[in-house]
Amino acid sequence: MAGSWNLTYETATVSPGGDGSSETQREENIACSLSEESTGIRIAYEETDAAGNRTACMLAVCADAGGEYSKVLFERRGEISSSFVFCEGPAQPLQLETPYGRLNFEVETPELHVKKERQRIEVRIRYRLVDSIDEEHLLVFLVSGT
Repeated sequence: MAGSWNLTYETATVSPGGDGSSETQREENIACSLSEESTGIRIAYEETDAAGNRTACMLAVCADAGGEYSKVLFERRGEISSSFVFCEGPAQPLQLETPYGRLNFEVETPELHVKKERQRIEVRIRYRLVDSIDEEHLLVFLVSGT
């Protein structure tokens, strides 16, 4: 999948009742690299916060034996690092490493949707942290190439 690729991602926290959405963040036109293998698609990019701290990010969209995209690994490495495994079914472990120590959670993924076209990939993940307040999170990645 040669060419130039850009990433847009959006996160939202959705609370039951009320207006349904309590917080949304959107980042657009982030240059990224994309590689495709028989096991899936790997997308790598870098974020820089307002203080100039850099975070290396990697999104791996994994295919099962039948070629269906059934799992997404999302890793961030920087001042705060995290490692998510999103797949429908049983809760998966989540690690969050901060300057103050490591936090361990479990994440449930009621919805994982991947749509791949020639020059466009959309990944939509609805998840919630197990044993947390009653909130769901929506994470959408849109990768487009030229």
